[in-house]
Amino acid sequence: MNTIRKKMSIHFGKGLLGSSGKRLLPIVSILVFTLHSSCNTNSQVITDLDGKLLMVEDMDGQGGMLDGNFGDIVVYDIITGARYQLTDDAYYDRHPAYSKTMKSIMFEAKKIGAYNITGLTSQSNIFSLNIKTKEIRQIDDKQLKTRFPSLVNKSNYHPVLNNAGDKILFENDSDRGIFYTRFLLYEISEDSVSLVSDSLIMALDFNWSSEDESIIYTGENTYNIKEKRNFIGMVNVGTGEKKILVNLDNSYKRLGDCYKNRLLYVNKNFDGPDETSIIILDLGNLENEEIVKLDEFKFDEIRDPVFYDETKIFFIGSNFVSKNKFDEDVYLFDISTKELKQITFTKNIKDNLSYIR
Repeated sequence: MNTIRKKMSIHFGKGLLGSSGKRLLPIVSILVFTLHSSCNTNSQVITDLDGKLLMVEDMDGQGGMLDGNFGDIVVYDIITGARYQLTDDAYYDRHPAYSKTMKSIMFEAKKIGAYNITGLTSQSNIFSLNIKTKEIRQIDDKQLKTRFPSLVNKSNYHPVLNNAGDKILFENDSDRGIFYTRFLLYEISEDSVSLVSDSLIMALDFNWSSEDESIIYTGENTYNIKEKRNFIGMVNVGTGEKKILVNLDNSYKRLGDCYKNRLLYVNKNFDGPDETSIIILDLGNLENEEIVKLDEFKFDEIRDPVFYDETKIFFIGSNFVSKNKFDEDVYLFDISTKELKQITFTKNIKDNLSYIR
């Protein structure tokens, strides 16, 4: 791929502080395995994403998404090691989400022909990509915006499909200002848009709960750089009722997967010991947290934890190399055996990881 492209991405360094009284999962033994010696791009058409990894990747490895190349949407077969590149363009593709019912991937893109400084602030829209034909169409098109004026002249971000695959949650520019987040819901079968919430403060990451009743999100409730109060909240899609699940000072939380009523997230403390962990939160009992210790593996950062099953977790492991250069790959950690398996081997910057069940 020869096209030079630009994309912004935020990277955070090491550091998680375990809370006292929380149950730690100690590293008893450390074993590192590799599954494949390489990840070759497969030119064949892929027709089913079940059991595969979906993500965004800087495919040519030149500078990475932090300083440059727009990432493309890729799929990895964790059994064969095959990599399928589904987009190859100069657009700002990100946040892919797969719908089994439509056999399509929903994603956000800034449709610009080439990078320029205004491209990073140009309008974002929601698109669908048919995995068989690779046909791309705009979801929030002129017809939809005519019927729903709240979509006109506004960016639409970060589509997240519910588990049933028939509803798309996305973020829309709020009329209340940049510190507020508006969540809209697009129902595929009815081709309709409805408001979920317009009063969430600084919602960053978000995902559906296991039963598709609520949206889980991270946010900030203070803007003092020296004292950040980052939290994880939940809002009921039907009633709009909101509640806080986790609230800690001086920390940043990166939301992950929600599976069988268990939520994954990464917590980065701004002051504390140098350690890296993934938190598993039981949404049925918020007092029940498991802290999966990964600091022995010396990752500078871990992102996007997703469940493979109830005892295994995929995540992106990142190590700083030099200015705007990171080595990143996907790993699988077994909580029971403490084994770490490397899944990808490209070292390219990656983001928006998900596992299709």
